[in-house]
Amino acid sequence: MLGKKVLIGLGLISVLLGGSIVRAEMTADPLKTATALRTNEHIKIDGNLSEKSWEKALPATGFHQVEPYEGQLASESTLVKILYDDEALYIGWWCYDSEPDKIVRQLTRRDRSTSSDEVHVRIDSHHDHQTAYYFAVNAAGVIRDVLIYNNIYDDDSWDAVWEANSQVHAWGWSAEYKIPYSALKFAADDEYTWGFDLSRRIARKQEYSRWQFVPSTEATGVHRYGHLTGIKGIESPGRMEILPYSVSYAETEPKRPGNTDGRKYHYNIGMDLKYAFTSTFTLDATVNPDFGQVESDQDMVNLNTYEIFYSEKRPFFLEGFEIFQTQFFRQFYSRRIGRPPEGGVKEAAYYLDYPNNTTILSAFKLTGKTRKGTS
Repeated sequence: MLGKKVLIGLGLISVLLGGSIVRAEMTADPLKTATALRTNEHIKIDGNLSEKSWEKALPATGFHQVEPYEGQLASESTLVKILYDDEALYIGWWCYDSEPDKIVRQLTRRDRSTSSDEVHVRIDSHHDHQTAYYFAVNAAGVIRDVLIYNNIYDDDSWDAVWEANSQVHAWGWSAEYKIPYSALKFAADDEYTWGFDLSRRIARKQEYSRWQFVPSTEATGVHRYGHLTGIKGIESPGRMEILPYSVSYAETEPKRPGNTDGRKYHYNIGMDLKYAFTSTFTLDATVNPDFGQVESDQDMVNLNTYEIFYSEKRPFFLEGFEIFQTQFFRQFYSRRIGRPPEGGVKEAAYYLDYPNNTTILSAFKLTGKTRKGTS
């Protein structure tokens, strides 16, 4: 009996030591570099990757698992190529799969996470090792974008104008990106080196693999990305967006002095303006804003006593949102800006004007990042 206990104890010690040895030998990939190729060919974003330029571009390969078998080679082969022209960056994915009929494709609204096969691109175009832009597409063609700030934090309310599509084939599935330079921010230069990372998820295997592998025992984040090189002769485009709005409605009530026909008409107009002074500094302005008007919120049923917190979607507040975030608490802009006026009024037979919300004439802000990294 004692001998068995000794043997079991020695076995456990050897397993623990063996595990620690394997863990100690697991190291991060050396710094990888992907190279972009300039193209003059029109790239159609249909997910088919049929253009001739894709054949000439150099592939990025060598994905390692983060989950479930950390450090091992990905169970399915992945190949990525990068093209660019004067307008945009193009990224093509060849996601080989030994069982293509088991590829998971879930169709949903933009920016919703699904249990689908999916690929992701992260670009640190500032190359400040702190900020990155994340672009994802699943096998059904649903896109998602996120702003990464302070190295490891993310803001999924950030939205960019870009395209992606995917197709399923007999050998697996493919994805095709077009990321205009207007979706990225970078200081003007003769030739660019950007932080760059790629990852792939295989839903049925619960497998997540990355191109620039970093083990879980080491610090990860934007500062551990690989590099994207080869891009030169491009300029960050001038950006100006004007989003006007108009609102009109009518109210009916019993006829009374001051409203003899029982009807009252309301109207309002205003606009949001976004203008890029330089490739890294952006002016946001709003004139006569209606901060209560936002992109359609997801319907929710609230059965408790706490208020629902919705993701920020108001354009004026999205730009530079990450600058004031901290690791200690989350800051946000309240939707009570422009709430109904408060305070008592003297009794009267009728009111000529009883506003539903406080009028805001205008607001503006200038945000950006210097070459030395000051936001």
